Amino acid sequence: MAKCKACGAEIKWVNVASGKAMPCNVKPLTVVVPKTGEVVRAYESHFPTCPEADKFRNKKKRGGELKMPKDTPTQVKMYGDCGLDDHWIVRKVQAENKWQIATWGKQKHTAFEWLALATGGLGYLSEAIREYEHDGCYNKEDIIEEAVQLATLALKIAYMFEVSE
Repeated sequence: MAKCKACGAEIKWVNVASGKAMPCNVKPLTVVVPKTGEVVRAYESHFPTCPEADKFRNKKKRGGELKMPKDTPTQVKMYGDCGLDDHWIVRKVQAENKWQIATWGKQKHTAFEWLALATGGLGYLSEAIREYEHDGCYNKEDIIEEAVQLATLALKIAYMFEVSE
């Protein structure tokens, strides 16, 4: 059985539609496919559950190692909703999409595979927010980057359903 090079957990390499292999947790999950109600067995990506996942992330893109906790804990703030008409956020999502294509090529995945990738992204965003608000380890730029990566994946899912017949 293969092991994760970072945390040592047993993993299973699963080939996805793009032809690339994704490290997954060994224990399969039972999931229900929306709309069809079909019950299938699927493997969860190892990235959201790996305690050492940051070792595999692009450190140059992320801005280096994680920041050390601040001396004083971060106060938890409440944030208001905002309009998405600011062009800077659209440019960030477009830039992230170009970076993903340049890094991994144009990918083809099933809806469920895209959802698995987005779920992993949500895990990273959740971790960044938790560590920012409670541990003081992340900074705002890390949270923005994780949110943009997740938004890019979500838009790829929306686009897939928009152009499919």
